[in-house]
Order: sequence, then C-alpha cells, then structure tokens
Amino acid sequence: MTKFLLATAIVLLHFTFMIPCKVNCNTTEETLLFDKDYNTIVSLSIGYPIPGKSYTFFETFSKYFGSKENTVKSLPNITFAFKGEFIKGYRFGIMAEYYRNYYSEYYVQPYEDSFQKGNRYINQEINIDNLPLLVIAELVPYSLPYKSYVGIGLGVNLSKISWKEELSSDFDDDLRKGGNHFQESLLAPTLRIYSGLELRFDRHSVSNFINSLILEIAANYSFSSIEFFKGVQNQFITETNELEQNYSIVPYSIFINLGLTLDFDPLKKQTKNS
Repeated sequence: MTKFLLATAIVLLHFTFMIPCKVNCNTTEETLLFDKDYNTIVSLSIGYPIPGKSYTFFETFSKYFGSKENTVKSLPNITFAFKGEFIKGYRFGIMAEYYRNYYSEYYVQPYEDSFQKGNRYINQEINIDNLPLLVIAELVPYSLPYKSYVGIGLGVNLSKISWKEELSSDFDDDLRKGGNHFQESLLAPTLRIYSGLELRFDRHSVSNFINSLILEIAANYSFSSIEFFKGVQNQFITETNELEQNYSIVPYSIFINLGLTLDFDPLKKQTKNS
C-alpha cells in the first residue's frame, strides 16, 4: 500500500502544480477579482476506473477453483461533489461516487482422484458495487485561467459483493457444487487522494451557471477484508487454511474523470438583483 500511495501522490502533485504553473503565470487583477465571485460549486463527472486487484486472492482462487484469468473489469463511474471555498485557496465539501468492479470467466477444470478422472465446467461471476461517501478538503494553489486543485477525502465505502458459480461435473458424486456462494454488504473506511484542473468556458463572465470543464485523476483505497470463501470450505477434503483467511478482492482503484462544475453563486446574485 505504501508504494501505491507514494506513486499516486507524486503523479497527482505533478498534475496539480507543474502543469498549471506553465499557464497561470500571468494572473491579472481582473482575473483575481473574477475568481472571488466563485465560491460554491457542484461537480458532476463520469470516468473510467482502473481496478487494482489482490494477487493473493486470485492465487487462492486459481489454486482451489482452477480459474485461468485474474482480470477485474469495471463499469464507468459516476461522481458527485458539493464544495465551497469558505477560505481563500481552500475548499471543503462532500463527495459520493458509484462504480462496479466485476470478474467473469468460463473455463474447464480437469480433475482426477484415485478412482476416476474427468472435467468440471465452470462459470464464475463476482460483482462488487461500490458507493464511497466522503468528506473532502482541497488546496487550490492556482486559480486562473486554469484552476488546479489537489484534495483528500476520508469516509466510508458501502459495497455489495456477490459471487455466483455455475458448475457442471462429469462426476455424479462430486463434492464441488455451484450456487450463490457469497452475497453480503460491507461498510469499510476509505481514503481518496485526487487532483484536477477546471477549464472555464468564459472567464470574463460571472453569470455562467455551467462554470467549467473538469479533468480529474483520483485514487481510492478501501481498508476492507472479508471471509470470501466461507460458504465453500466444506466442498474440499484437503486442508483449506487459505480458504479460511480474509481477503480484499479489489483494494484500490484509479480513476480518470471528465465532468462539469455548476456554480450557484451567480444564481444567488441574479435573485437578489431581481
């Protein structure tokens, strides 16, 4: 985990400080005055999660269940954030995100014992639905023309994990049976570090409700582990110490997000003026 967090932090800091520094060096009094008018925003974004799988989990999965692949895939994520710049250069708020990790594989597992040999025909499906709920804090080192930020979020990840195995065997008395082996919800502490750029559509207008386009890179780490194989331990006559351990299937994910920020301060001003 330490190497993961260190590498992610280096990338995010470079993204936040080095890139904007090349374009924000000519900040004028006009842009500073303009920036003071934007305090409270909502951001909506979608992106592509890159899951970080647990190699220990898939080694155990392959050893006992004969799987060939260990590729975890993801559906696009949806991210919502509400944040305000109550102190110049610092923003605080809340964030919610939804994404799904999944693993699916069909394969044939050769099997033999002292009396017979044959094959098992297996289809595996593991789905992990994630809903992180976070309190966030951001540092905004550069404002205009491109606003950059780096942030950290702390909270919980509400996840729903299911494992369904479809199995047919050449042996009528095979101990291995398919079924819904695991289905539980889990609440686990979660850490998020992220960095982004806000590219404003028209920096000379303070009346824009749709404020800017955002590009963000983020990483989530969930401090969770589960006794995933507890429902199938009785299907093996050999020693099953590894099946009795707790595992984290997808401990972290990297996100590349693209979205919009909505600014509510101009609406308040228009309401007051009317």
